[in-house]
Amino acid sequence: MKSTHLSPIERGILTSSYKKEIRDNIRNMKADSLSKIKESIVNQYTNSLNNTIEILRVSFIMAAIIILVA
Repeated sequence: MKSTHLSPIERGILTSSYKKEIRDNIRNMKADSLSKIKESIVNQYTNSLNNTIEILRVSFIMAAIIILVA
């Protein structure tokens, strides 16, 4: 026996194929959002890693200059 409780998406006179398409679109939107969040985290990590490498590189050059001058 089917449940009589319908979500807002399932109410109305929509055809079942249209309802399925809407459900699939919502599912895909959630997946896209998770992908964007993951990509953002990876980009932030990469940017901070690049900044750290650049700071270490400059520090090493400065230390080498100080050692050579002294």
